[in-house]
Amino acid sequence: MPAVNKGAGEAAWVTKNLGDICDFEGGSQPPKSQFIHEKKPGYIRCLQIRDFANDKNVTFIPESKKNRRCEQNDILIGRYGASVGKILTGKAGAYIADAWADLGRPEEVGYMFAGFQKYLYQQWA
Repeated sequence: MPAVNKGAGEAAWVTKNLGDICDFEGGSQPPKSQFIHEKKPGYIRCLQIRDFANDKNVTFIPESKKNRRCEQNDILIGRYGASVGKILTGKAGAYIADAWADLGRPEEVGYMFAGFQKYLYQQWA
């Protein structure tokens, strides 16, 4: 079970299951024939893993109830190929099938991922 650090030393750590503080939902995969590269009314930014590194390939898709949306402060996690486990954040739009989303955006998730990433970097330093 991951630990959540609320910031006041070792005694502040609380153990929680990730599923207790957020939900996961996979994205949808619209057909490439619907992709356009300039924003227009009725379209939403389509987010792929590569889009979190740069904006070289900005893509838009028609707005639809099938779209899974995220806000700029949501935390997404890569779930396929070389991007498995990659933490993605900072963009808003409709994410496609290669990412999971934390739909609840609880504050605790940010603490947990920051602490976990710090732990990983310390272990490999």
